[in-house]
Amino acid sequence: MYSANNPVIFTDKTGKATKTEWLISIKHPIAAIKVKNNSEIASIETQRRFPKGGHNDKADAFRHAYWNALNTRDVGKIIAKKFADAHEEFDDNPNAEKEMDLNNNEKGREISEANPDLNDDEMADEVMEASNNNELQNTPNSNPKKTDLNYYKTIDNNYDGKEEKNKVKTGIIK
Repeated sequence: MYSANNPVIFTDKTGKATKTEWLISIKHPIAAIKVKNNSEIASIETQRRFPKGGHNDKADAFRHAYWNALNTRDVGKIIAKKFADAHEEFDDNPNAEKEMDLNNNEKGREISEANPDLNDDEMADEVMEASNNNELQNTPNSNPKKTDLNYYKTIDNNYDGKEEKNKVKTGIIK
């Protein structure tokens, strides 16, 4: 694949990229590179701050929120949300874990929107503060603001960045 007359090679070393992630990457190749780089930055920073963490815990919550904060700063909220939502679209993703990840992703985007000029370290500190203030969901089913996974239904799969036009509100479970 080429972008601006330069070869762009997308690789998925884990084999876990969803079909939707690939489609969005094709539509937004430069953003895809930034999102991939940010996932590596978020993983390294998470390991540094939480050496023993990993799945369905504070480390997992931090990683998701930090990755989305970086992505929102670097590619914008709409594209960041598209990649993050697509990342959660796999068959054996339990609903409670998916909900937890989506909530933490959203919190990361909120942090970034409130602090758009922060560098990576400052952004990590803001996400860590949210974690310390119990603003992140650290375990499945622990979120007091339970959101229906069908809150938005995609009605257009063009991945054109016009999120508001392409979504229909369907409701919230409280």
